[in-house]
Order: sequence, then structure tokens, then C-alpha cells
Amino acid sequence: MGTFNDDLPERFHRAAPGIPEAGFKSSNITTASNRSLSKNIHEYIKASEIKADNPSEDWRSRSEIPTGQEILDLGNDPIALAPNRINRPWKSVNRYLEAHYELLREDTVANLRNAVAVIRESPNKMDDGEIAIYENVHIDGVTWAPQGLAFRLRFSLARAQKSIAWENSKRLVSGSLLALSPADDCFRTTCFPVVVAARPLSGVTLSPPEIDVFFGFRQNIRIDPQQEFIMVEAKSGYFEATRHTLRALQKLSKESFPLSDPICKLANAIPPPKHVTSSPELDIAAAYDSKKTGTDVKRVNVLDRWPRLTEQHVLDQSQWTALQTMLTKSLAIVQGPPGTGKTHVSVIGLRILVQNMGIDDPPIIVAAHTNHALDQLLRHLSPFLGEAYIRLGGRTKDPEIKKQSIFEVRQRTKVQGGASTLLPFSQRRLRDLTHAMVNTLSPMIQKDQQSPFAPAVLEDLEVLSHEQRTSLEDGAAQWTTTDNDSGTEDAISLWLSKALRSFDVVYRKPNFGFEEEEIDDLEYEQLKDLEAEHGVDEDDFDSLRGTYRRIADQFTANGSLSSASRRDAEKLLLETQNLWSIPAQTRGIVYLLMQEKAKQKMLEKFSEQARVYEKVAQDLKIGKWERDASILSKAKIIGMTTTGLSKYRPLVASLKPRIVLIEEAAECIEAPVTAACFDSLEHLILVGDHQQLQGNCSDRGLAGHPYNLEVSMFERLVTNQIPYNTLARQRRMDPEIRRLLQPIYGDKLQDHPSVLSRPNVPGMGDVRSFFFSHSWPESTDSQSSKFNENEADFIVGFYTYLTQNGVPTDGITILTFYNGQRKKILSKLRQNPSFAGNYLRVSTVDSYQGEENAVVLLSLVRSNHYSDERGIGFLAIANRICVALSRAKLGFYMFGNEKQLRRASALWNDIFGVIRTSPNRLGRKLPLQCRNHGRPTVVSDPHAWNSIFGGCDLDCHYTMRCGHSCPIRCHPFDHTIVLCKERCIRELPCGHTCDKLCSDDPCYCACEDFASIRGPQPLKKFPARNEEKISPIKQTETWLNSLKSRNHTDRTNAEAVKGIPQPAADGFTSPTHTPCTADQGMDGYGLHYDGGVSNRSNSHEKRSDNSYHSQEQQMASRTLWNDFAGGKVKDDDIKRDEEYKKALETRMSAVKEERADILVDFGGGAGILSEKVHDIPSHADGPIRTRYNHIYVSGLGYPRGQQEQTPAVAPVAEVSLLD
Repeated sequence: MGTFNDDLPERFHRAAPGIPEAGFKSSNITTASNRSLSKNIHEYIKASEIKADNPSEDWRSRSEIPTGQEILDLGNDPIALAPNRINRPWKSVNRYLEAHYELLREDTVANLRNAVAVIRESPNKMDDGEIAIYENVHIDGVTWAPQGLAFRLRFSLARAQKSIAWENSKRLVSGSLLALSPADDCFRTTCFPVVVAARPLSGVTLSPPEIDVFFGFRQNIRIDPQQEFIMVEAKSGYFEATRHTLRALQKLSKESFPLSDPICKLANAIPPPKHVTSSPELDIAAAYDSKKTGTDVKRVNVLDRWPRLTEQHVLDQSQWTALQTMLTKSLAIVQGPPGTGKTHVSVIGLRILVQNMGIDDPPIIVAAHTNHALDQLLRHLSPFLGEAYIRLGGRTKDPEIKKQSIFEVRQRTKVQGGASTLLPFSQRRLRDLTHAMVNTLSPMIQKDQQSPFAPAVLEDLEVLSHEQRTSLEDGAAQWTTTDNDSGTEDAISLWLSKALRSFDVVYRKPNFGFEEEEIDDLEYEQLKDLEAEHGVDEDDFDSLRGTYRRIADQFTANGSLSSASRRDAEKLLLETQNLWSIPAQTRGIVYLLMQEKAKQKMLEKFSEQARVYEKVAQDLKIGKWERDASILSKAKIIGMTTTGLSKYRPLVASLKPRIVLIEEAAECIEAPVTAACFDSLEHLILVGDHQQLQGNCSDRGLAGHPYNLEVSMFERLVTNQIPYNTLARQRRMDPEIRRLLQPIYGDKLQDHPSVLSRPNVPGMGDVRSFFFSHSWPESTDSQSSKFNENEADFIVGFYTYLTQNGVPTDGITILTFYNGQRKKILSKLRQNPSFAGNYLRVSTVDSYQGEENAVVLLSLVRSNHYSDERGIGFLAIANRICVALSRAKLGFYMFGNEKQLRRASALWNDIFGVIRTSPNRLGRKLPLQCRNHGRPTVVSDPHAWNSIFGGCDLDCHYTMRCGHSCPIRCHPFDHTIVLCKERCIRELPCGHTCDKLCSDDPCYCACEDFASIRGPQPLKKFPARNEEKISPIKQTETWLNSLKSRNHTDRTNAEAVKGIPQPAADGFTSPTHTPCTADQGMDGYGLHYDGGVSNRSNSHEKRSDNSYHSQEQQMASRTLWNDFAGGKVKDDDIKRDEEYKKALETRMSAVKEERADILVDFGGGAGILSEKVHDIPSHADGPIRTRYNHIYVSGLGYPRGQQEQTPAVAPVAEVSLLD
């Protein structure tokens, strides 16, 4: 049974029989249940309604958006929060829900409240690492969007004191909560909470930048473009991630709470799910290997007769027990330590549940904490689900899963039967309201605002009486200006005369001379995921859609409205009918009052219209949910993030789901998982590992005792002895790496046989793990993140060394706990032209959970004078340590200050105890091993890498094709990339030798004969006289002969050479004069082709023929190692190698007959066939069912020197071995 777990991804693609047919392509959905779904949604929304700014003390009636007074917190009363009971039962469901609501709300508000308090005390404060301040903020326009009324703000970045790289910045992302206050108040008495509606790049890159915001409350709406505000943002926290969960907890308090006994009261007697109790006989064929069981359907009573594990199953014992729990417990908890296949068990469990669904059963809800984990799970489910699943919300990078997003499915699905009557009605109402509201603001719509408010407008707004309006217009008609050919100006301008002033907001273009610290593509992708996951829907993403109107008021008047001047102006306006009788020096003050009153009247009308617009926008959302509910009801599985569980809860609840499975359940704080307890829930499955990453809260004061907000429901239930299962056999790490986790998991974690014969890391001998200890001091960057310059230099040097030895860049990941160090390492790597165009995997530990790679380098950074946990920060957190130590498959190398870690952390002290046991892998010198000579080398200083070229300290002395000796030290890479700086010795047609260096093209001689012989074309370097010209077909035939003789005999004999490139014996690029011994097979890392037995011999011998390896061979051998590192190459594949050789030889016979079509000359040099791995399709016929599905002819050109150019090797023809 163990062998079935050798390659979990492979089995995920095995189709299972009996999956209910479902799909949405070009389909019509006509269902009588549409009305029922609509009713469910309406009832949910009605039950959830609260007054927008309800001041009630009852938590169930409060808005999820904090009020301005809540943010100002002027009462200075301490925030009273109930402790989070993580070690004992809750007294009631209501206390449990209220406590988590208040903790989550405090986490949402606290950082912004603190930022506002800082600005109130220091109004001129500049940006820092915690707070961003935007000044000179003005309202510039309104968008009537389907989501609501969005107001465009323009602002200044003067307080940032640096230019912002908006393409990658995390500032002002959609869904962020901001605080707005009049500039003359600066949060002393007034605060308007606003939420970023959209931050299109086209807006924030303007000067001044622009964003769109939603006012948190209708009463706070402002429309005066002349009013100046100050705006504050807390750089930590993300409002949109929690607002929907707050609403969900309020709604849950009004529902029955399924599973509240184990969740709240910690009752450990878990009954079976109701749907299983009513039909306990299930088809569990998905848990069996179809090759060994045939088509037999395995139906068993899972409550009475759970089968014993046999060789027919595709699970190990711990997985089999976990599957039983998944299917038979209403609350199933499965802990999956690193590499134990928890996703595989989830997929098997979901396949069984889907196979046993009735035709009218509601969809199964599948959720994960991140988009990445959700897509990974759906990818494994899609082969047997077909189109029977839908991805709800967020954004996916997987093109196949994107086809099943609700947006894409909606486009190809025609919904009939009155799925939503509310949708078209709401769309019409919004259009009508938009027209009316635009008309309300028409006096300030920019294209109409060419003069001060006209007397007619002021009369319509009831600011002037009819007599006052007439007096202004009649008086103006008697005036003729000398500079106006039309004869008249507008009445107000003439009336104000010299008191009229234009109003302009001046934004000085900042010129700070430097940009905010660079954020690379990885952070940008995380940013976009963040916005998409927590923010607007995919089809509404980035910028708002809807009618937009820019508003402006370009005129003002002399004076200001003080208390005294306001009283005078009020009296004049009330008592004077002929406004021309008002003294000229007083008219400016009167106009300012008229202007203020006009805007107030517009605001009152606009606010009332906004109340209706808000209601219709809500109806529009309900209408869309009604439409989507009819589509979702036909799916078998619906996938979403844990945030989506709250965001789409009204929609999902209408489907009455009975089963919810949550992956990464331990990586999420408790409240979003609680929101998954729909009123209809019968079966909740939590899969995760509480010893890896926890959830995160924004306010660090809430993370620890007594609030414990970062403790997940998963962890709380496990630590309180609620029954759970732990998976035990890991299939990721070499045992030398796995042993590092012993202080965390004890003896629970066992090795699967597949990890016992892993290849060595080239250039490292048999050293698969090592802790390099140093005392280089750390530093702090401008973002308050830590970095260590010397450690970064050392790691970059080691990374380069590994790639020189043939480890591909995508086979290495550099991890660090600090973003400052990640940026530092990335910057240094990008300075190396060798890595240009490569995706460099440098990541923080927190963003790498669930990932793995062949080789992992861990940068620990911290090195200072502290002797306790203050000195190591994140490095003291056991969950993060667990993730960092468990990502590598073949090689894991750590860099840090061992003494400081030992002093500061008991866990690190235990880990070092393991590292020091035989074999001891701790030291201040990193041990390397030359692949050419087997010589050990040690490196202890970053600068030492400058004298190492991937080999040892011996000189190369290899005679290159030009006839000169290689000028550099021992190296493992091919000599074709070594530049010879000796004088060229090639004899030219003129009889002279070339005047240039060997590495300079083209050849040249100054004599007249050379110019006449050469002709108009440059003469490329000739091959050396001792080099034989060998045809591409001859090269291929010779290589095929070498394949036939792959039988562990010495491959350095004359038959296999004659200038033909020989395969690299260790699976990577190897120096041309020092092959590995015959004990190491061509597949690399000593995997014998006759039995798949691992041999880690590192013995070498001198190659006598001075043959060399081509780039194609290097690529082929690298691909082969990648496949092993990725788990694609298996012992069974190697045993079938003889079949491959026969098929390849047969196929090449046909190739030779058609060589004109495939032998494309592009300067590849003395090339050979390059292997490329493809997954074997399930329908493939013939004897070859191994990794050798295709070969590529790449670089079958003539010997180097006869082509015009030598571009990078690339496949130029594909030949299927299965044709």
C-alpha cells in the first residue's frame, strides 16, 4: 500500500467512475427552486438588517463600519473586551459569538484609532512605518457605481517624503479603512470613516493622485469641492478582510448554531452527520486503486463495517483512519504535518462524498485560507469533477479553474424561469436615480460651472427670493463692460465685481529624488490577491464602473465667515430685497453665505437621494445573488476562500449546504471558520496543522493572553481534546532534513520509503543539511524590517555556486523571516547577469506555507547583543520555525547566529541538539565538495565565493577547442561559455593567423588578401584544425549507441567519443575532463537503471579523452534531476528504460528519413537529443508508459564555428514516441 503515495499529484488525475454528470457549458437553467432560493436570500438579508449608525450597545445591532466617534475615542475610556476562552468551555453560544465579534472589531479599529490620536496630538507629523498621512484632500467627482456612491478624492503626498511606486505599493488598496477630517479640525471633533472603493493605477499615478472612496455613513457624505480635508491610513490591518465576518457573526447569533456543542461547550462525543446516519452505506471506490480492484464498486456501511486497510487502497494507515473520521463524524479534524498528504486525503474524501450525492443534494462547500491553497485543491478535484464545480469570488491564476469561476460560468449560462425579477428592476431604478442625482449636482458639474452660482440656481435652491433674483438680473442688465464683446457678464460676477476671486487648489509636484523601497513581483501578486480575495468581485475588479461626473466650484469671494460676519450677512440677506443696495465691501461675505447655503441645500437633497440609491444598490446585489444562486445550485462543489464564506454568506446560505470542508483551517483565526456554520450545516471537516502558521491579527496586543485572537478554532479544539487524527508518514523531506522537526512533532512523523533514496545536492557531497553559524551584525531598513548584509552576500554566493553546479534556479528557494532581508537578497541576485530572465524564488516564510522545493536556503538574519527573545523576534515563534524547517526535499542549508538562537529559544536549543547528532551539521565553515576531483572545500567568508567557480582550488588546465588551456580554476560548467583571452591561433585563408583574441568574432587579418578572399560577409571563427566535422545524424546515432550501452561499464572508451559530447554522468553539467565513475548512472545521483537502487558514491576518475558536453546535454540532465526532485521519476520508470531505448531507436529511424523537417540549424553546436518530460495522458497507448513521452530535437546543427550565431538552446522540433 505504501507505494501508492510515492506521487500524490499523479493519482489526483485518475478519473473516478460514477461522478454525477454536471456542467454549465452552453446550458439553460430552468428550475422551480429559483423562487425558493430568492426567498432564502431575501429572508437572510432582512434578518441581517441593522441601522447604519445604530448607537445601541447591543453588539448584534451595530454597523460593521466604526463610527467617527468610535475612531476619535474622545472619552478616553478603556476598551472593555472579554477574554477569549481557549482552555475551557464557553458558558453560552451568545457569549462566544459576542466575544469574538468584539475582539475582531477591536482588531479592525484599533490601529486606525491610534493613528488618528497621533495626528490629533501632532498635526504636522510626517509619514512613518505605521501611519500614512495625506493632506490637501479635496472631493473631485462622483461615480454612480453598482456597489454604491463613490467619491473621487485628490490629495497630496507631501508628507510621504518619497515618491511612491504605486504599481507595487500596498497603500490605499481597495477595501482599506481610512479616516477623513476637515483640515481646520484635524480630528479634534470630527471624523468621517471612508472605505477605498477603487485604486486604479491610472488614477494614483496622476499628479495629484486620485482614488475613489465610499463614505461609511450616508450622514457623512460631503460634496463641497472647495472643502479641504486631511486623510489618515494605518499601514497595518485590512478592513475588508473582517467586515463581512463581523456581519456573519451578528447573523449567526439570530440562527441556530449547528455543532455548537463541540465548538462552544467542548463536548467530545461527536455524532455522525445526519446525512450519513440516514444513508450509511457509501460507495468508497475512490479510496481504492482501480488497477487492483477493477471496476468493483466498494459499497460499505461506514458506521458499522469500516474496512481494514489492504494493498488495494491508495492511502497509508494514518490516512485511512483520517478518512474514516472525515466520513463518519459531524465535526472531523485532521492534522497534517508537513509532507503527509493532507490534501490527498481531502481529495479522496470529497470524491467519496460527491459520488454519494443525490440528485437534489445541495453543493458541498470547499474553502481555504488563501487563493493559492484553494486553487491547488480545486486543481486536484477538477479531473473527476469536470464542470461540476464553481470557483466563487477572488482571482485565480490557473486558466482551467478560471473557466469555472462564477463570472465565466455566468457568461456561458442562460438562466430561465424568473431567477431574478429584482435584478432588471434594480438596474432600471439605478439609472433613473443616477439621472436625478446628476441633476441635483448640476450647478457644480464642471462642464456647466463656468461662473459663480447663477441667481436662478440660487432661487431654485431657496437661497434667494424671487425679488432678490430679479434685482440681481435687472441690475446686471444695465451694465456694459469694456472687455466683453457680448455686452453682458453673468449677474453675480458683475454684482461682486472686485470681490470675486477664482478658487484653485494648487498641488506642487513632489520631487523627492528617490522612490519608496522597491517591492518585487511577488509582493505585487500578493497585493492583487489581497484585493481580489477580500475586495470587489473579479468582474468588478480594479476600477469602478458607472456614470462619473466631475464636480467643481471655481469661484469664491473676499472675506471669511466668522461668527460676527456670518450674523451680519444673515441679517442683510434676510432683510434686503434689492441686493444691489448692499455695500460693495460687504458683498463678498454675503456671497460666501449664499454659496454655503446653496451647497447645503444640494447636500440635503443629494443625501436623501443617496438613501434611496443605497437601498436600490442593495437590491441590485440581491438580484445578482438570486441569479447566481440558480447557477450554483447545480454544482457539486463550490470553492471559495474563508473570507468568501462570510462575504458570500447570504448567497451560500440560500443553497442550504450540509457539508463544508476547510483546508488550512489552522492558518485562519476562529471567527471566519465560525461563519461557516450555516443554519443547514450537518458536517464540518477541518484540515490543517496547528503547529505550522497561525492566523494573523493587526493589533499585536490582541495576539497573546488573555485575548488569544491568533488561536484558530482548529488549534483550540485540538488542545482541548476534541477527537482528531494526525497523518504520520511524510513524503517530502530527506530523513536528514526531517529529523530537524523531531523537537516539534516528536516521534509522530515517520519517513515513507520514497524519501530514503534521494539524490545528493551537486557540489555538496553527502551534506544534505547544514547550519552555517556566524556573528555578522544585523541592520534595520527604513521600513523597520531587519536585514543582514554579510549574511545576504554569503547566501547569494552559495546560491551562485549551486547554479554553477547545475542546480536550476527554479530548484532553489531562499527563505527568510524578514521582508527587508528578502529584498536585500533579491537585489543582490539581480545584479548577477547570469540570472537575468530567471524567476528567482526568494520568499518570506509566512508566504511559503504549503510550498516546497528541492533545495531551500534559510536566512535567519538576527544577530545582536540581546540574550532573550527580544533579540530574535519572529524566530522565536514555534509555528514559523516549523514551516521554515519543513520546505526542503533534498537539501536544506541554514545561515544565522547559533549562539544567540540557543540563548533566546529553548526550541532552537533542542533543534541544535539534533543538528549536532551524527552526522554533525553545524559549523562556522560551509563544507563543499568538488564534483570534478572529489576534493572538500570550506567557505567561511562572503568574499571567498569570488575565487570559487563551482569547483575547487585546482586550476582547470583543460585544452579548449581553440587549443589554449582553460584560464580559470576548476569548474563544473561547460567550456563553451568560457571566454578565451589568448591570441587566436586559427589559420585564415590568407595564410596568416587571426589578429584578434579567441573570444572575439569575427576573425580578421589586416592584409589585403584576406579582404578579397573573405568577400562581403564576416568570417566567423573556423573550427580548430584538430576538430572533426561530424554531421548531426552521425551525432545522434553515436548518442543512441551510448544509450544502448548504458550498463555500468566504463563509458570513457573510444567508441563513445571521437569529439561527440558525452552525457553528464551525475545528472548535471559536468566538466568535460572528469566524468563520474561507472557506478553512477546517467540519470544522475546514482540511480541504477537496472533496479532503481540508489548509489551515493562520490568517487571520480580522470577522463582520458578530453571530450566535452554540449548545452543540450546539460539541459537534458538538469531536466532529469528536476523531475526526480519534483517526484516525477520513479523506480518503476527506470526499470522500463530498456523499452524506452528500443522505442527511441525505432523512432529515430523515421527521424533520419525526415531529417530535412527537423534538423534546423540555429547554431546550437555539437548538439544531441534533449529529453523533455511530459505527463502521460490517461489515454496513451503502447508499451511506453513512462516519463519518456516526447523527445525534442534541439540543436542538431553542425559543429560550433560554422554558424552565424549561437542563441540559447530551445526546442525546434517535437517528436512523439507514442505516434
